[in-house]
Amino acid sequence: MNARSLIYAFSLPIAIGTACPSAPLVAADDSGTLFVAEHTVKCWAGPHVELLYGYRNSRPLGSYFPTGIGGGKKLVEVYDQTGSGCKLVTGSTLSVSGFSVDPGRRWLTSITCGGMKLSQFAAERFYFASDTATWEWTPQFGLQWRVGTAVRCTISHT
Repeated sequence: MNARSLIYAFSLPIAIGTACPSAPLVAADDSGTLFVAEHTVKCWAGPHVELLYGYRNSRPLGSYFPTGIGGGKKLVEVYDQTGSGCKLVTGSTLSVSGFSVDPGRRWLTSITCGGMKLSQFAAERFYFASDTATWEWTPQFGLQWRVGTAVRCTISHT
């Protein structure tokens, strides 16, 4: 075996390995319209309140259309929350239902509402219960300034 053949023989597995990379996960984008509403939640004790801005299907809060997300999933809620003494929580929340198993935080690539983009990497908290995955961030979409208006949202996911 000459030097040229030897170099070729040693470089061949590298060339084959780089020519056949594993297929990356492709993100899908699902867009909808969020009709922003405000809802006041009174604390269990004292005069304090939490203010919610956006959409929640479990409360009389706004609307979102369409709620269907690719793969048979459904948007459950997307809202900003400001706390005035209850839990002192301020931030944004996204919940998606329809999972048969925990999808993990990486299912979500990002969500953009009204021009504000929040990524799964920036999520402060992720949890899964029953069939619903929830991501929470400290930054907000700024929905308190958009009450009564329609905001375009795009959910990017795997």
